[in-house]
Amino acid sequence: MMLRSPYAFPLRSRQAIISFLTNKTPKRCAYFGRHTYYPLAWNIKVYNSDETGWNNGNPDYSVTSEYDAAWEAHLATVAHCRTGETFRDLYFSGACEDGLRYYLNGYAGDCKFTIEGRSGGWLCMTQWMDTTQWMIDATIKGGNSTDFIEYLQTLPFKRLRELYRLVVKLDRDIQPDEEVSYQFNFRRYLWEQEHREEQAQRYPEAVPANFTAGAFI
Repeated sequence: MMLRSPYAFPLRSRQAIISFLTNKTPKRCAYFGRHTYYPLAWNIKVYNSDETGWNNGNPDYSVTSEYDAAWEAHLATVAHCRTGETFRDLYFSGACEDGLRYYLNGYAGDCKFTIEGRSGGWLCMTQWMDTTQWMIDATIKGGNSTDFIEYLQTLPFKRLRELYRLVVKLDRDIQPDEEVSYQFNFRRYLWEQEHREEQAQRYPEAVPANFTAGAFI
């Protein structure tokens, strides 16, 4: 049985697609910086991630409940005395970096992004299909949404459809809360595995099933 694609592309007319690309959504809108204007930008602020390592009850990596209390204690432990950062802080920063790496290193090879905002809360598209003209106009001439609409109106329909399909995929794929929850699950999995390996080396005659989180508490 073939798996159903998570993406849908129902729009067919140029006007409908332009409206889709220029209308504000809860996740995407134009970003106006102090000296820049980006017609396509995604809100990547994290509001409600799961840091327990259970990925909202659907872990991709196997973790066990016997480590729950020890994991919470670990997250609250200071990792760097000089900065006061806890392991929770470090894991969160690392999760954000890992989640963004795919986009900043070239998403699907046909577009480029940058991070904007006071706290880096916006992922802004800076280039698509080697086309930066509407970004350049916005930066140099103080561009606005009118520039972007004019660009879309003159774009060959095939290329407009390609941009539409790309944005639909990005709207679906960019999930900050889900990404951070996934990364915390992965980090907890590695942390639990490390504990079991340490216990196995310390007590080589013990039965692996007897290795518990007690050593962390």
